[in-house]
Amino acid sequence: MKRNKLKIHETIYKNAGQQAEVNLAYTLTGETRKADNRKGGADVLNYQVKTFRATLCRSAELSDILVEYKDAERFAFVDTDGGVWYDMSKAEFLEFANLFARVERESNKNGGSTKLRLNGQRKAQRAWLQARA
Repeated sequence: MKRNKLKIHETIYKNAGQQAEVNLAYTLTGETRKADNRKGGADVLNYQVKTFRATLCRSAELSDILVEYKDAERFAFVDTDGGVWYDMSKAEFLEFANLFARVERESNKNGGSTKLRLNGQRKAQRAWLQARA
């Protein structure tokens, strides 16, 4: 795992995941682009971008993360407050998700489906990432 400096782009999104995607694209390629809402695959180059409290997959199984993002070669975890991003292999990201993910249920109004999300423990997540970078 490697810790990298993040360039912040002037485009502002309310959604932290979209903002992280735009900032990472700007950091890696220098290009300005809109965040997409595609399911699965890679967001920027060969990276799947995730942030604190991100939805990981639409099931309760960690192994489904790899199925959902089969086209992504690596994961980029963007610390939205710290101005850094962490380059992780799939194995490193699964270890991270195993520690910090929880199963949630959407409201019945939104279909009531199950999803796996990061639990938002920013302090603990940062400590784990910094110890391994």
